[in-house]
Amino acid sequence: MATRILIVEDDLSHRKSLLALLEEKGYECEEASNGAEGLAILMSNHFDIVLTDYSMPILNGLQLLDNMNQRNMLSSTATILMSGELNPEITHLAERYGAYLVMTKPFHLEDLLNAITKIIHQPPSQKEQ
Repeated sequence: MATRILIVEDDLSHRKSLLALLEEKGYECEEASNGAEGLAILMSNHFDIVLTDYSMPILNGLQLLDNMNQRNMLSSTATILMSGELNPEITHLAERYGAYLVMTKPFHLEDLLNAITKIIHQPPSQKEQ
């Protein structure tokens, strides 16, 4: 069964680029254009990984992460928060809410693929920490 990834990104070109890259690598992907749409998809579907932008309308990436944490979704779904406006406070909150990784945009696609590979190959007990 393919690894399922939800891409939550309001920038259409960035979202479509990530979608194409990840599908080309064999991942099963869905997309959402904001955090509220992403949360709605997560409420009825399981994903192994969520890639979410920080700065989005309606529900930002931290708010999405907080909602996932409150619903106990993070024990089975690793979340990577991506942001072009990263600062220590955002990083601290993301880690507190349970993000697996925080990446600063722009990032190297190879770094993202390496992070995904690491998530996939981690024992389940380590994913919950």
